Amino acid sequence: MRKRLENLALALVLAALAPRTPKFPRRTLRAALRNLLKASASTGTLTSSRSTSTRGPSRRQLSRVTETLDQGRLQRKITWTLRAQVRPWIPSKPVDVAIDFHLIPYAGNPHRTEQILASKAKQGTNRFHGYSTVAIVQGDRRLTFGLRAVRSPGHLLAVVRRHLKDAQQLGVKVRWLLLDREFYCGEVIEFLRASGPHAVMP
Repeated sequence: MRKRLENLALALVLAALAPRTPKFPRRTLRAALRNLLKASASTGTLTSSRSTSTRGPSRRQLSRVTETLDQGRLQRKITWTLRAQVRPWIPSKPVDVAIDFHLIPYAGNPHRTEQILASKAKQGTNRFHGYSTVAIVQGDRRLTFGLRAVRSPGHLLAVVRRHLKDAQQLGVKVRWLLLDREFYCGEVIEFLRASGPHAVMP
């Protein structure tokens, strides 16, 4: 199972490498992938994840791989993969759909501002990468079928629209839309009142 998941994730990484990037040895790509997965599982940073390993490529070598990932290509590939995985399990009747907002602490260059969100301090920083997920909610189970980067607070309405389009393209009929409190803003509320489904926010 672990090998199968690694191979699936490796295919995503290979598809997301920006055009005309240098050719990386497969060993380096696998090491970078494992470092990414390790950091994700521990909600830590790539640097802290690499520091606990005694073997493999250097931190700089791994960084070169992640720096060449094209975020747009990666996001599209993840979305296609999620859709293919969940399509056989989509209920025919209307269901509750949740859009969740996630923040990952950013501990990189303090002068970098693009795609970095400011929020309440957590884990020693108030700067974060943001992303959202959309999932069918059935009791205590969730079936995730979409993921989007959140690049700025001004993109919240666009994120909601895109997730609803994800649901429509997959044939998901939305009964109630469950939104995290981070989506509570004038544009989103106005959109939902005008043309969106019934929605609940904390």
